[in-house]
Amino acid sequence: MGTETGREKTVWEYRSKYSLSLLDIDRLISFISKIVETSGENVRIHLRVGEQSVEISKAEMIRPAIGKIENFGALSYIAVSSLHNFMITADFKVGELQVTCKNDHLLHELKSKWEECYKTSDIAKDLLSIAVPLEGARFLFACLADNGSLNESPGGKTQLDNVFLVPYLKELGMRHILTRFANFLKTIQNPDGGWGPSPGLSSKALSTASVVLALIGSGQKEHAKRGVDFLLSNRLTDGSWTSNADSCVLTSAISTLALHQYGVKEDILRSSVLFVKNQLSQRSEGIENDSLVLRALRTMNIDIQDLSTQIQNRLPESATAITNVSSKTTTAACLVSLLLDLGIETTDPRIQLATDFLIESRNSDGGWPSKPSNHSVIYPTILAMLVFDRLGYLR
Repeated sequence: MGTETGREKTVWEYRSKYSLSLLDIDRLISFISKIVETSGENVRIHLRVGEQSVEISKAEMIRPAIGKIENFGALSYIAVSSLHNFMITADFKVGELQVTCKNDHLLHELKSKWEECYKTSDIAKDLLSIAVPLEGARFLFACLADNGSLNESPGGKTQLDNVFLVPYLKELGMRHILTRFANFLKTIQNPDGGWGPSPGLSSKALSTASVVLALIGSGQKEHAKRGVDFLLSNRLTDGSWTSNADSCVLTSAISTLALHQYGVKEDILRSSVLFVKNQLSQRSEGIENDSLVLRALRTMNIDIQDLSTQIQNRLPESATAITNVSSKTTTAACLVSLLLDLGIETTDPRIQLATDFLIESRNSDGGWPSKPSNHSVIYPTILAMLVFDRLGYLR
């Protein structure tokens, strides 16, 4: 029904707030239509798009009116009011729907109408190319703290093991976030040259490699040297970096990628590349890790043709099992990415089902949760946005 973010009472008004996305525009139009039906001619509908504004008489005219003025990406707000009764404001710049009424009974009635429309109306898939980059950027910027740390969610904690995804923000047009975060990362480096999974923790290979990639991606390669030295000094004789069976291949792949991007010679990295490829061909660390490992190999221009058959044979024949209410959005995003990396056509039912699952799982704040109905988190959001970019939704 959408996420109610607040409810309050003042001397003369009752108010409720919901998170709102551009993808909810058809739900909002349905909501306004129901209000007009029950309230008659006393309802005023006002739109503001960019620097222009217009007043319209019917909810069905909202989409055409926006199209005539400019475009949905410039939509600022829609206000619906009835004198001395209620005011409804859909503020798309901050992603909030606010319902204000003269009494609690009317507030309850309008809330019920909105929740019904939210459940029965579909999202506006035709606006994905606008909503995903615009609102995704807004969510990711909200995760950026004043000191430059990039938190898992607004006001949350900083985790470094998945920082290797942050350089991809450049592909999504958000290099400024990467630059500010990289400046922060330099301030929390451990004395041994590495970084831990969180600021202040002992250095680990995966978190160190992730930060090295972030520094290089932000154009600050000169600050990555001590991290590179840490990785080289902690590499095992077989070319790997950890004995942890659950993440051995991913850790080794990201560490190898960090050294490769820094410019370490190929003959030094050969044993590490062979270790990653051999392990990936023999066993799986799950769809998520396999996808990220394959992405790392492709980034290094490593031939993966000899791995394709083994990986494809391990993948589910249907995406149904990983697109239910208890599924992880990261798994769905990584399945799509993995299938695309293996050369599978976008018409494959697994890609279509996983993509629909991602669309439905997206929160109105522009981010993605780790699981449907949870709060948005930065790394599922980056993975999902990269998928939509590859599928051509963001162009």
